[in-house]
Amino acid sequence: MTISSVSNAALEGMQAASARVESAAFRVSQAAAGSSDVVDLSAEMVALIQVKSMHGTMVNVARMAEEADKQVLNLLA
Repeated sequence: MTISSVSNAALEGMQAASARVESAAFRVSQAAAGSSDVVDLSAEMVALIQVKSMHGTMVNVARMAEEADKQVLNLLA
């Protein structure tokens, strides 16, 4: 796996996390607006906590890929 593919995977992970946040927010807002009768707020909070962890992990992966890029450039210079 190349460094750029690691960066791309991290970006895709962050985008997936963002989509999950939007989905959970939509479900909660539908319940608050009275459009939905049943929303499991506990499940939505668990999902948001998982997404927070997922996003943080992907940020760390992106940082590590950037650091690896810098190390490679230093070796080649």
